[in-house]
Amino acid sequence: MISIKLLKQLVKFGAVGVLASGVHYVVALTASTILGCSLQASNLMGFSCGFIISYVGQAFFTFGHAFSWKTLSKYLLLACFTYTLSVLIVTLLSGFLPPAGLFAVTVMLIPVFSFLISKFFVFRRT
Repeated sequence: MISIKLLKQLVKFGAVGVLASGVHYVVALTASTILGCSLQASNLMGFSCGFIISYVGQAFFTFGHAFSWKTLSKYLLLACFTYTLSVLIVTLLSGFLPPAGLFAVTVMLIPVFSFLISKFFVFRRT
């Protein structure tokens, strides 16, 4: 059975993830369409803003963790890992699933790994 505390963390984690993704999207779209930045530059700006929202939200709101350079560096490592994992999933499954299926699998698996790594590595209480 899932505990109330874990259920609350999962809901908070999801809410922060949706907010960070929305910020990434809006910033990237604005940079690209209004400011005329390249797609790569726009995506980097969006990712950077989303990353900040994600770290602050997950650290303080989801896991009740104070800021530290150690957790920030671990969270950046997590972001790199999950991006690499998403590339790997898409690469390995691209011959078996259409794009909609590839991205559906990716967006279902990445948050699971991200939550587990956040809870048991990045924001783990020592």
